[in-house]
Amino acid sequence: MLRCREEAVSPAERARLAGYGAGSDGTPKGYEVTGRRARQAVTNTNEIDLFELTAKMAMRDDGWAELKAVRGHMNSKDETLQLFEKIDITTDLDDHAALTEAHVDLTAGQVVSSKPVALNFQRADLTADSMQLFQNGERAVFTGNVKMTLK
Repeated sequence: MLRCREEAVSPAERARLAGYGAGSDGTPKGYEVTGRRARQAVTNTNEIDLFELTAKMAMRDDGWAELKAVRGHMNSKDETLQLFEKIDITTDLDDHAALTEAHVDLTAGQVVSSKPVALNFQRADLTADSMQLFQNGERAVFTGNVKMTLK
């Protein structure tokens, strides 16, 4: 059985992973994932469980999105992140999204959730049963019980 210590650490001691993906135009888009705590099996160094995590990834041409979750699972080889519990997404445009589960492909700039989502934009609110963001947020697809309120 793998055990991990459950103590708070300073920001300098937090688990941190960073890398680059490609934007829709082929330019490099950076990302960074940090966790207050991390757990990693000695036998599989590509798989990391993160707790109280924050991820920052490039969106659109020059924007960004910050994703926060209670817990997540990072595959550093595939550069993917599974997020669970109280996921909050905030963008540089002050857009907000609330999710309960999400699969994030950090290099492709994709965020997919098959669970209900709620988004708040400056001029609209949107809810749906599922969401797919592609091409670093340049394209979005919402399905199932999609409701939008324009402000």
